[in-house]
Amino acid sequence: MNQRGKLIGVTLGAGLLLSGFQEGEAQIFQQPLREAEFFQPRPSRYAVEKAVMRQEFTDSEKIERMKVISRQAIGFFKAKDYEKAMIALEQLAELNPAMRPVNTVMAVWFEEIGDFDQMRRQLEAACQNDKEDPEAYLYLARFALSEKRVTEGGLLLGQAQQLLEKTELPEKRQKELDSLFYELLAFYSELRGDWESVLGTFQAKEKLAPEDVSLKIQLAQVFLRLNDTRTAAVKFAEARKLDASLLPPETMIAKDFWKRGDMEQVRIFLDAALKKYPEDYANLLELMNMVFTLHGTEAAKAIALKLDTLKPENTDTLRWHGEFYLAEGKLYDAYMKFSKAIEAVPQDINVSIGLIRTQLLARDPVGFQEAEELAAELARYLPNNADILLHYAWALKKNGQTERADQIVQELLKQWVPTQDAILVLAECLKGTAKEDAAKTLLEQALNDKRHFVLRSHAEKFQNELRNSASAEKTAVLSGQAAVPTLQTLGEPNAEQDTDTILEDPDPQERLQRIPRPRGENQSR
Repeated sequence: MNQRGKLIGVTLGAGLLLSGFQEGEAQIFQQPLREAEFFQPRPSRYAVEKAVMRQEFTDSEKIERMKVISRQAIGFFKAKDYEKAMIALEQLAELNPAMRPVNTVMAVWFEEIGDFDQMRRQLEAACQNDKEDPEAYLYLARFALSEKRVTEGGLLLGQAQQLLEKTELPEKRQKELDSLFYELLAFYSELRGDWESVLGTFQAKEKLAPEDVSLKIQLAQVFLRLNDTRTAAVKFAEARKLDASLLPPETMIAKDFWKRGDMEQVRIFLDAALKKYPEDYANLLELMNMVFTLHGTEAAKAIALKLDTLKPENTDTLRWHGEFYLAEGKLYDAYMKFSKAIEAVPQDINVSIGLIRTQLLARDPVGFQEAEELAAELARYLPNNADILLHYAWALKKNGQTERADQIVQELLKQWVPTQDAILVLAECLKGTAKEDAAKTLLEQALNDKRHFVLRSHAEKFQNELRNSASAEKTAVLSGQAAVPTLQTLGEPNAEQDTDTILEDPDPQERLQRIPRPRGENQSR
């Protein structure tokens, strides 16, 4: 496994373990986490070897002991020894009564590695083992609502609401769970198409808790669903007055319209947010993707440069500078930016995907292999992430493993709608298969959309290549120089394509024969 593969990881939400202590103390437990295997059911309430801490600790000794046990719990989980991980969490719960229930912590960890079956099992166990804790009911309600099981989701929300009202929880956790409840209640109302009733519920709650930030945010979301952007902006502003870390109202409204695909409204509120808050670092960073999509590379570059001016040592814009170079076809510059970014922010999956794309678009068999290794590592961490799996399939195909790549793509196509950038990758994967025509159609639709996306220029070139290839094949068939493809020959791998450059660099002087790597980098892999 190369050095980059070692850096890629999913961060455990270890702050769950130290609820009630300073956030800085919890951050030391954030460590890379590998994939999990199937959960082994534990004996009832840890009848086996359950160690209970009986020693008396001073506060400092107690915190140090908790840190040690927390590391042990995370280590056991990473090693896929889930029974010992849960025993360690039980020990931690003895020291920290404010901690979330053990099964709930395990459920969150399983969620972070994408193992939702095991997450669901842990949540069901939490409902049995900790009947008075509302969090598991909220997560199960989220499962039900996301699967459109509306009645079941509503019943689970009702149970969670009763527990939230009668169970005493630490203040911070109470606010977090209240916020999740309001969000799910709004989702439930959306599925039922009943925004008026939820508005009345939220307004009644607001009278009882006028300084509840999360409630004001959800109220604003409800007003947006009722097409009342003016009142929504007022509620967002009230929430921001209580919590200065929140984004401006215009940005929050733009984000909501973005989720709904209303680009005309997005543009209005995006431009208003840029004009009103030109020096707000967090706001500009949040708006970057919208600016790039609606206004293009140069406008987004200007935002990135502004961010670099506001915070010269930031790592937030590294990935974006790589994306800009990739959009312009400057693959070497993109490679260098993504390489720097992956060292600085190894948990950012977008950085890893950008690096994979750059290597697969260049003429470098060594780069193809490195891209496959990195994509395989990501797929092990996040086996349910469709975007990662698609890039893994692309890397496999570039390295000649066409059959395995096709299997992954066919499985993805059953339940996945690709983004515009992903459509190019999908077209690359389907080239030479029986579904190449479908890929051409998707590619044409993506390019007909006037919005900008990182791989647009590469997609345009690839579309031309497919057209030229089809034209040349047709000419050869008509002249008798080639056989008409049959169902048997469609999908056979092209031996030359896997090590050739599909897309040339736009500047002949910058065309890559190989992507140079920093001196000594190969030795560390």
